[in-house]
Amino acid sequence: VDEAVELAKRRRGKGAAGLANALLRKIRKADTSVEKALSPETPIHQMAALLSHPGWMISRWIDSLGWERTIQFCEWNNTVPILTVRMNSLQTEKEAFEKFLEESMVQWEPNQIIPEFYTVHRVSKIRSSSQFSEGHFSFQDVSSGLVTNLLKPTEGDSVLDVCAAPGGKCGYMAELMRNSGSVYAFDVDADRHALLKESMKRLKLNSVNVEQKDATADSFQVSDKILIDAPCTGTGVMAKRADLKWRRRPSDLDEMVAVQKRIISHIAQFLESEGELVYATCSVEPEENWGVVDSFLADNPSFSVQSAEGRVPSGFLDNMGALSTFPPEHGMDGVFAVILRRN
Repeated sequence: VDEAVELAKRRRGKGAAGLANALLRKIRKADTSVEKALSPETPIHQMAALLSHPGWMISRWIDSLGWERTIQFCEWNNTVPILTVRMNSLQTEKEAFEKFLEESMVQWEPNQIIPEFYTVHRVSKIRSSSQFSEGHFSFQDVSSGLVTNLLKPTEGDSVLDVCAAPGGKCGYMAELMRNSGSVYAFDVDADRHALLKESMKRLKLNSVNVEQKDATADSFQVSDKILIDAPCTGTGVMAKRADLKWRRRPSDLDEMVAVQKRIISHIAQFLESEGELVYATCSVEPEENWGVVDSFLADNPSFSVQSAEGRVPSGFLDNMGALSTFPPEHGMDGVFAVILRRN
């Protein structure tokens, strides 16, 4: 509401700002829950209209998530997303960063899971700040930080990040490694590769080596830690990408799974014996998550699942020891990540 009012004031003056403020606050106070109007007997086309999601998407989520969790998930996707930032501890300190947030007059709260992360409101006030351009912080969801923590990056490590753009996870890895060791970051797309290079430059992370490579075909250096943040349908981040649910097609899932299987099968050969590979997506679709992992394990008996217990809080783990976040339950993006060890 505050950001919309501020925008109306800049574009149309105080009168428009006052009108926007009144209307938006009235809407926010209203009971907008559609759950009361729905039941398990409600036809899919009616659910699609009430929940503002494609019917085919709702239908498959009911099968995989259950009716109640599907309603919760759709309502989550229709709300204003929670935004978090990650402080770059190599460029600033906690006290100085929190002072900057206070002086920027943004609402903020420290994250209770990962100390470098903060929930922020009215991000436009800090997005254009000199602190951002000088690499003091990045915009990143807490779930991405949890994925990074599965690899336990430490000083002196050598890590491959083979689908690295836009660079949030490899940047956080390099910061946890105190800019020592090496992070080899790759992306196949030229524009995303350029974005990745610019991000590492902004964060002043000279331990990150950025190259343009294809994770399904090119050769990579052998490493004892690899991150595959696989391209996916992105169903876990639809709250932040409102257009995505309307651009997705049912056939996209099979296409993504095929790419994911090619990537993990190709990249696994570059993992050292006793090394660890983290396979991750920002999808809630079982086919892209355990479906891809189970298929890979069936073809690669020298790999096994390593539980993430002790690396992230147990409340974020499924019964197989993989990281699995559900947005309405955990208050963050939906991600999946599993540790695979080469025996």
